[in-house]
Amino acid sequence: FYLTEGKVKAPAILDIEKLYNDDFMPEHARIEEFIKEEDKSGLIILHGEKGTGKSCYIKNLIHSHPDKKFVYVPAQLITLISDPSFGSFLATLNNHIIVLEDCENAIRDRKNSDTAASVSLLLNMTDGILSDDLGIKFICTFNEDMRNIDEALLRKGRLVSKYEFKPLCEEKAIMLLAEINNEGIINGPMTLADIFNIDDPTYEIKKGGYLE
Repeated sequence: FYLTEGKVKAPAILDIEKLYNDDFMPEHARIEEFIKEEDKSGLIILHGEKGTGKSCYIKNLIHSHPDKKFVYVPAQLITLISDPSFGSFLATLNNHIIVLEDCENAIRDRKNSDTAASVSLLLNMTDGILSDDLGIKFICTFNEDMRNIDEALLRKGRLVSKYEFKPLCEEKAIMLLAEINNEGIINGPMTLADIFNIDDPTYEIKKGGYLE
């Protein structure tokens, strides 16, 4: 395995308070402090429905911390976490921040799936023997709720932050829409994806037949 340098486009708006609900601010402060720490291992879990801003937030972190090394693991490689050679490769990434996006299949409860090896690796690297030496930080994102996640990942000392992203409340959605100079109509909470693409057409699939 090897790394390829890539560029990540900055979000249109970097102000976290404008992009997310107020209950996220304490978690954001905790994450910021954790990212800045050297030789500190741990796990951040960000989950919630699609379009609520998980990827946008990671982009924000990347641009807010240009001195830090972020490593994005594509979904097709996440299944290789359990491979010993992948673990050996991760062990060379001292003080890197590993982003595992859409990784629900890699961190499911070991009792109900075949993820024992990948979960064990994350446990060891975030609060095990290896964690003391490597200082690797993991950011795991997924769309499911927390019920299927291995409970050992949630242990104090290992889990630095956990947050469920939800649609932006109506008040903040209205202010954000005005910020981006858009006059769309808002009735209730909205996802960031819907707000930033409010003028785009909506495509739906009618289950059980054809949409006409």
